[in-house]
Amino acid sequence: MRYVDGVATGDGLYLRGEEKFGPLSSRIYGFFSSIRRWSFYSDIVNHILSSNPRHILDIGCGPANLLIMLSKRSPDLRCVGIDPSPSMVKLARKRVERERLSDRIGIMIGSSRNIPVSGKFDTIITSFSFHHWQNKNEGLQEILSHLETGGKLTIYDLSASGLYGKIPMIRNHVLDHSTIEIDPKVFSKKVEYSRNGALVFVNITRRDISRNGDVK
Repeated sequence: MRYVDGVATGDGLYLRGEEKFGPLSSRIYGFFSSIRRWSFYSDIVNHILSSNPRHILDIGCGPANLLIMLSKRSPDLRCVGIDPSPSMVKLARKRVERERLSDRIGIMIGSSRNIPVSGKFDTIITSFSFHHWQNKNEGLQEILSHLETGGKLTIYDLSASGLYGKIPMIRNHVLDHSTIEIDPKVFSKKVEYSRNGALVFVNITRRDISRNGDVK
């Protein structure tokens, strides 16, 4: 991985076929995501905070809209956001600094397959990103290794069973949650939907397993 102005270029963090964001596309995405996804983010923020999280890791955080909203609602929350795009990371850092949240939100270069932080989190999230991943199972394994016992990973994406799943132009941007595979002995999976059914929330929780293998 190479570095430019102290920020990794992201080389090796993308797989072939995954969408990349440069300086211009990052700014365009940041502008329009703030508008068209505002109602989506509101549902997501309420869902995340209902679990009283303490330490959040956001995979594919983009311009950090979601982490900023979460931090404003929950002053004690500590967040880390990672994204494979250096341009997106620069944009996210500027937004976090502008909101004076740098002491509570850290932004780094990284991806689902390359998480540049040690330790575990009680809450891991990824929003409107999972459908882009070319190797979902590899990404899931890396992410789940950073989840505390009893902690929860939630994948937020457009629902394949809702209106968006019927529109040809964006059909490749929806999530079929049936394709997500986990070890049921270690993790449990629960699927929820937003109020209007447009979003699917896939909750994956690490079970609390005793030494003799029983689930507590």
